[in-house]
Amino acid sequence: MRTPSDQLIQLLTDQKLCTQAELDHCEPHVRRLCQDLPDFDSVWLDALVQQRFLTAWQADQLQTDAAHTVVIGRFQRQRALGRSTWLATDEKRVQQYVLRAAPGGNAEDADHQIAELFAAADRLRSTRPAALTMPLEVIGFPSADRPDSFRNGTERPSRWLVSKFIPGWSMEELLIRGGRLPWEVVAEMGRELLVALTWLESARLLHGDLVLRNVRLDLRGGIHLVDPFARRLYNPVFALTDQLTLRDCDGVAPEQVGTGRAPDARSELYVLGCLLWELLTSRPVLLSADPVTRMMKQKDHDIADVRGPVPDCPEWMSRLIQSMTRRAPELRPGSSAEVLKLWKAAAGNSLSQCRTLARRMPDHALRRNLRPRMPARHTAASWLWPTAAATALGILVVLAARAGVLPQTLRLAPEAARDVASGSHKPEVASKAVGPVALPPVDANGVIPLEPGRTYLAERREFPGTLRIVCNAEPPAEVIVPAGKQWVLQARSLELKGLNVAQQSAEVVAKDMNRPSISQLLAVQSGTVSIDACVFQSPAAEDNFVGVAWHRLAGSEGMVSIRNSVFAGGGYAASFNHPPRRCELENVLLANRGSGLLCEFKKGDADSWDLFCTNVTQRFGFSVVDAVVQSGGISRLNLNMTASESVFSPQMAIVRIQPPPGWRSDAMHVQIRGGETGNPVVVPPSATTAVYIDRALGQPVSLPEAQLQNDGVLLADLFFDDTKSDAVTTSEPGSPWRSSSLVDFEGPKLTTMMPGIVVSRLPIK
Repeated sequence: MRTPSDQLIQLLTDQKLCTQAELDHCEPHVRRLCQDLPDFDSVWLDALVQQRFLTAWQADQLQTDAAHTVVIGRFQRQRALGRSTWLATDEKRVQQYVLRAAPGGNAEDADHQIAELFAAADRLRSTRPAALTMPLEVIGFPSADRPDSFRNGTERPSRWLVSKFIPGWSMEELLIRGGRLPWEVVAEMGRELLVALTWLESARLLHGDLVLRNVRLDLRGGIHLVDPFARRLYNPVFALTDQLTLRDCDGVAPEQVGTGRAPDARSELYVLGCLLWELLTSRPVLLSADPVTRMMKQKDHDIADVRGPVPDCPEWMSRLIQSMTRRAPELRPGSSAEVLKLWKAAAGNSLSQCRTLARRMPDHALRRNLRPRMPARHTAASWLWPTAAATALGILVVLAARAGVLPQTLRLAPEAARDVASGSHKPEVASKAVGPVALPPVDANGVIPLEPGRTYLAERREFPGTLRIVCNAEPPAEVIVPAGKQWVLQARSLELKGLNVAQQSAEVVAKDMNRPSISQLLAVQSGTVSIDACVFQSPAAEDNFVGVAWHRLAGSEGMVSIRNSVFAGGGYAASFNHPPRRCELENVLLANRGSGLLCEFKKGDADSWDLFCTNVTQRFGFSVVDAVVQSGGISRLNLNMTASESVFSPQMAIVRIQPPPGWRSDAMHVQIRGGETGNPVVVPPSATTAVYIDRALGQPVSLPEAQLQNDGVLLADLFFDDTKSDAVTTSEPGSPWRSSSLVDFEGPKLTTMMPGIVVSRLPIK
């Protein structure tokens, strides 16, 4: 048995971060990770993170001198949300909260200021709207009871503002993931924010930090304005200093620049107008990399009419946003109540559009619950339940004997008796039919439940709403596509989970050579598609083949989400006949011999496409993305890829573009950027970032550097688990995908975990 150090055990138990039962549960995992090496505490922390008993942030803190800062009073901090802000849970890990460190300085002044804010809010607490999330309490620690320092050497705050955490998505996250929001959604959000500001004005308070990250969409479609008073507490007066960042410029009206003027109701309206402008356009009101230049431009010029970049914005909304964003405060409305009255008259009181947006988010179900925790095992009274069960059974037998209803003795058939006597009888696990069985029909809720380990024959299915084909246990359900056919699924929204999809074997195909040739394993027609824990095995000998072909449903913008899945075989992993508005890949292995994704751009499509990759590994194929622009379609192409903790090993290039005749290289732009934290995408030095087909030369040519932006790419030699090297060790011996896991690369490591796929989260084949 392996065990962590006494110091780590005491640290975990004293702060109630982990129980002994959870440590026992991780022991086999640690033994597998260490093999013949010592089980250092860092390995135990990695195992606890992988088993989801600790967060990565907590494990990082526990390895530093700041280990005592994980627990604040009755709250356990889970991860950082922003500057001086953390997500936390209570002692029972049932409720989530946000902890914000109150500013230092004079303790009496800070306590007096916080007390005034709470008193003003309490006077009208009964009328507070649901759209405003106020701090619940302030927790404090006497200086003698708190540790001396944080990890960065600064004094540990003695006061913390506690607020309820709103599960869902911030507006900043929504814009990054999906681009601009429809004006119908912004209309509902604007009304809710104006309601919150109107209530604050009635209490003679100001929010002070109206920015994208402080507006959240909850899981039911409600809008919440969070984190009030933060800027007032930390930076009461805006100042132009050499430490100013673009993030500090958000939420500041032009009259506050260089004047020392305090914010008021009119400055709040200006900031709200800018926020709504950004939601409609998905970009800042002024494009400038220098914060001082940006603030001076806002002071000298009014914000441009939003109908320029967003022609479908209604005239009433554009007019109100313009009135709120006049650079002279005297020209703006006098209060939020004035704007709210006009806004309500045009937008109504419904939240239907926000609710629809929340339901359509691919990770809606994942954000509903907290991470599961393993309850502690109690072994002291483990003998009680067998004793009680035996006693109850004995009483039932006695009562049944008196009533004459005892069951008869089981009698075996002669053949079965001989098998048992000779020891040759092998009991069957279940009476399942041999070979593929028919795919069940769709029930009234749009669900096709599949049994683990059973093999089904692919059949066409259609449903007008959300169609869900799921297998919620291991091993995954097998779905066999008949030779020469494709599996066709049609629905408004499609969810696949726990499936292994493959074509019939080569022997079966060879018996019937008259079948028509089909180049798609799964053909999907839907508005949105979500794939989780699935394996798509295309025929290895087929080059002109697609594992999953997504055909966008007419009238929908399209969303594609693929998680914890594997694509292998010949041809492409997936193809899109139109670029989906949002496309996310998380922990996905692209191991097709052709390429990863194929996307076609046609007339009416947007000329910009965003692709988000997290823990994605691409191997064996020529490229990660192939973009084909049809003639008579878009006039230019902007392909933006955000990749973090990923590994791309293409034979030719990360991106390949096939433009229509007559296109020049300056009509194509490719951007590859990394995430905010963690490792960037790691690519071997031999790979090219982007190429396009030059029709005059009839061959691929590298895209000019002026049309490239690859800040998120790290060139380094890669060492996969199948590489013959003394430094290579098998991380997941039982997984068929271990050969595609990265064990090392020649370059700086920003995290303790290797980028690329997490093998333990991928389904078995």
